[in-house]
Amino acid sequence: MAREERGKTAQVRCRIAAALTALAGVLWLLPAKPAWALDGSAESGLVYESWRGSDGEKGSQLHLPVVLRGSQGNFSAALLTAYAYTSQTDSGGESASVGGLVDIKVGASYRIADTLPVDLLVGLDLNLPTGKTNLSQKEAGLDLDSERMTVTELGEGFNVNPTLSAGRSWGAVAVGVGVGYLWRGTYDRTADEKDYDPGDLVSGTLDLRWAFAPEWETRFLAKYSHYSETRQDGDPAFKEGDFRSLLAGARWDGLAWGMTAALEGIFRAPTDIKDSRLGPTGDVDQGQEYRATVSVRRVLASRSEVSAMVRGLLVTDNGESDTSPRQTGSRRKVSLSLGLGHWFTPHLAGHAALGGFWMHDDAANFPAEQDASNYWGETVAVRLEGRF
Repeated sequence: MAREERGKTAQVRCRIAAALTALAGVLWLLPAKPAWALDGSAESGLVYESWRGSDGEKGSQLHLPVVLRGSQGNFSAALLTAYAYTSQTDSGGESASVGGLVDIKVGASYRIADTLPVDLLVGLDLNLPTGKTNLSQKEAGLDLDSERMTVTELGEGFNVNPTLSAGRSWGAVAVGVGVGYLWRGTYDRTADEKDYDPGDLVSGTLDLRWAFAPEWETRFLAKYSHYSETRQDGDPAFKEGDFRSLLAGARWDGLAWGMTAALEGIFRAPTDIKDSRLGPTGDVDQGQEYRATVSVRRVLASRSEVSAMVRGLLVTDNGESDTSPRQTGSRRKVSLSLGLGHWFTPHLAGHAALGGFWMHDDAANFPAEQDASNYWGETVAVRLEGRF
C-alpha cells in the first residue's frame, strides 16, 4: 500500500512539473509590450506540506494552485482553482488519502469612481461545484486541519456571493465599508451526508487607514458575519455562532526595506448543536482566537527580493471542565517562513519559500475526544507569476 501511494504521488509530481514547464515557456515567449489593452496575470506553482504529531500521526499535502486575473478600466475579474492530493496516517497506523480538483471560484467587480461622494465597488463571486464531493467514509475521516494544510475542502455546492463596498479618503485618512450576502447551495458532502445545506451568511466590514508619514500606514479592520442554520437531509444540524474579528496593524514601505505587523482577535459566539450525532446538543463555546504576524522584506537588486515572516496563534479553551463533553482545548502555534522572489523578464517572475511550524493542542472532548499532542510541520513552495 505504501509503495502504491508513493507511486501515485510521483505521477502527480511529474504531471505538475510538466505543466509548470509549459507555463514558463509560454510566458517567456510573450512580448514585453503586448498589443492588447487588457492587464492580466497568471500564477501557478507547487506547494508541498508535511507534518507529524507526537502521537504518531503524520500526513502530507501536495497542491497545484492556478490563479488568473484580468482588468480593463474599472472592471476586473479573477479565476481560482487547484489540484490537491492529501494523505494521512493516524496514530493507530491506519492510512487514508483523497485527491482531485477543487471547486472553481470566479469573481468579478466594477469600480464606480469620481462620480459620487464615495467610490463604490460592486462585486460578484461564484463557487462552481467542479471539485470532489460525496466522499467515502474513509476519505471523510481525514483530519483536514487548516493549521496544518492549505486545502481543507475539495468541493462544495454552487455558491453566489454579491458584495457592495464604499470608500472615501480625506488626505491621509481613508475609510471603507462593505456588505455581502453568501448564498450556499446544497450538495452531497459524504456518502452518509446527503443534501447537506451549509446555510447562508451575511457579512460586513469596516476598514480604516491612516498614512501618517510618507512611508508609514496604520490600519484598523473590523469584520462581522451572521450564519443561518445548517441542515442535513432537511433536518437542522447546527447553527454556527456569529463571527467577529478586530485587526490592528502597521506597514512601513521603504526603498529597500519594508515591514508589516498585525494583531488580530477573533471572537465567536457559541455554536448551537441541534443534531445529537454531532455531539451534545445545545450551545458550545468555541473559545477565542488571537493571531499576530510580523513580516520583513529586503530588495536585493532591481529584480530580486527576500522576505521573512513570523506568525503566532493562540486559541483559548472554552472554560468547560475536563470532564464536560463540551470542553474544547486550547491551541498554540508558532510558524516561520522565508521567501525569495526574482523577475526573470518584465513579464515572468519566480518565487520560492520554505516554512515550518510547531503547534500544541491540549486535550479536548469536543468536537471529538483527543489527547494532548505536539505537531511539527514543513512547507516547500515554488510559484511562477506572469503578467501580460
